[in-house]
Parts: sequence; structure tokens; C-alpha cells
Amino acid sequence: MAECGEEEGTIDDNINWTTLSSSFKGNKVKKKNLEPGKAYTFRYRSRDRLGWNLFSPSSKPSWTLQSGQNRLENGPQIHAVETGAVMLGWQCVEGASSYELQISDAAYPVWQTVSTNIQHPAVKKKGLDANTKYIFRVRPLFAHEDSASWAFSPPSSEISPPILSQLLSSMLPVNLINNQNQAVSQGALAGKVVAIYFSAHWCGPCRKFTPQLATFYNQMKAARRPFEVVFVSCDGDAGSMMSYFSEMPWLAVPFDDDKREQIQSDYQVSGIPRLMVVGPGGAIVAENAVGMPLSEQLVTHWASGGTTAAPQKAAPPPAGGCCGGGKCG
Repeated sequence: MAECGEEEGTIDDNINWTTLSSSFKGNKVKKKNLEPGKAYTFRYRSRDRLGWNLFSPSSKPSWTLQSGQNRLENGPQIHAVETGAVMLGWQCVEGASSYELQISDAAYPVWQTVSTNIQHPAVKKKGLDANTKYIFRVRPLFAHEDSASWAFSPPSSEISPPILSQLLSSMLPVNLINNQNQAVSQGALAGKVVAIYFSAHWCGPCRKFTPQLATFYNQMKAARRPFEVVFVSCDGDAGSMMSYFSEMPWLAVPFDDDKREQIQSDYQVSGIPRLMVVGPGGAIVAENAVGMPLSEQLVTHWASGGTTAAPQKAAPPPAGGCCGGGKCG
């Protein structure tokens, strides 16, 4: 069994390393009795039958709290990401009048305040660069107490806003709609597994499959999985599309947008329902997932770039237009 050693050092012009132990057996340790309000950095190395290996790179500085200070145990959590933006959330602190959120480039930690007047323990930060990794920290503020008694939380995990794949950015219109007919930017799809759902109300197999897909979609939302659906209607008029779309919890291409028919032509949609799945990087990972046993594991597989073939037992789509030219049902 390899043995581990760990050292600490205070942050000065020259780091003075102090060995904590050379006999750790695991990979986790709690260091006590550090000075309040001081920054420390750590490094470690392992030992095998040939001797000690080289030390790891030193950790980023970690500050101990001042005596009497409090802080949130965990840093802000990443709830959702999209092109140029991230949704953050954190633990609610009783009695807080607002929260102060700070941001930093993860590679060069220099903290800047985003706002000191965030009223709820959640916020959407926009205007982020997709080529930069960011970290965030937060602390509560109090109207009638000394806010200095609360230090900032530990930093969040690093986050870099995703970029919408070239395939989806060219396939879809700039603005999609939700079932309230409100515009939603295609950028909301960045970093997600996106299922393009070709369907129509007049198609019986579609009406049977849609509730099944909606149940799975809601499960993935509850599990915070990066999964989205975009409805491409094969209905003959806007009224029929919107009536059918009102039953769906996802997004859609507007009926009167030229892209709606262009997508059907480009991807040779000759039968519905069809669920074409596109991975975050822009690869088509499933030509038609209708009939597949949809699961969280499958979404994770797709998110990592894995592909799946249509199940052999699935019947081929009928010839002609959507769902056999409108003759099914």
C-alpha cells in the first residue's frame, strides 16, 4: 500500500513548507490548529516500494476564518448553464437581507463583486466568456447586524459557459418558443443533449408517444440532467400545432419560421414520430430514439458523445410524408 505525505505552507514571498505527516494511509485529512485569518497552501506526495515520488503542484491558497466568523459550508452550486450565462444557487441564511456574490477567473483569482443586493439565494449571471473558467463565492448581508461576522463561502466548482454546437446553431432559428408562445434563445440549448422531436397531433403514434416523452423529460429536469427537447411540428396549420404544443413541457420551432420545414427536408423526415438526438458537441448520437428504453444512463451516455442505433425491433417509418402522409391514427 502506498503511503502519503502532506505539507503545509503559509503564503509569503517564499513559501516555507512544513511537513504535517509522512504516514497518511488515505487521501483525506483534516488539519486543525491553524491560525485564524491566515492563508495556507498544501502539497502532497506518495511513497511506493521504490521510495518517495515528487510532490504535487501546490494547492490554491485557502484562508482560515477570523475568530468568531461564520460562513456558508458550501460554495454556490451550478444549477444550469447556457451560452454566456450560468444559474447559481446557495443555502438560504435566516435573517439575511441580501447576498453579496463575487466572481473570479479560476486561473488568476482576483475577486470582483457582482452585486451586494441579491434578494434570493439564486441568481443568473450573464455576459460570461465561453473561453474562460470562472469561480464564484457568496456571503449573506444583514440590515441590522454586523455583516463582517460572515466571511465568504468556499469557491464554487469551476465553470466555463458552453457554446452551442454549429450543427444546432445553423439548424434552428435564433429564437425558439415555449408553450406560452414566449421567445427563448437557442443559446439555452448550449451544453445539453437536445432531442429534435418531429411529431403532429393528427398522428396517432405521436399522440401515444408524446406523454411518455413528457414523463421522461420531467424526470430528467427533476434530476438536473442536461437534456432538452425541441418540437418540430408536422401539423398543417398553426392552430393545430399550438393546441398540440400546449401539452408539451419543452421548446418548439415557431410554426411560421422557414426553418421548421427546412429541418424536415434536410433530415429527410418521412415518418413520425421521430426523435433525433444531438449531443452537446453537435454529433447526432441517435437518428431516432423512439422505441428506445430512455433512461438517465442513456442521457449521460449521449452527453459524453456516445451514440446509439435505432432498436432493431422498431418498425421502419412509413413511406411518404409525415407519418405516411397523414394517414396514420
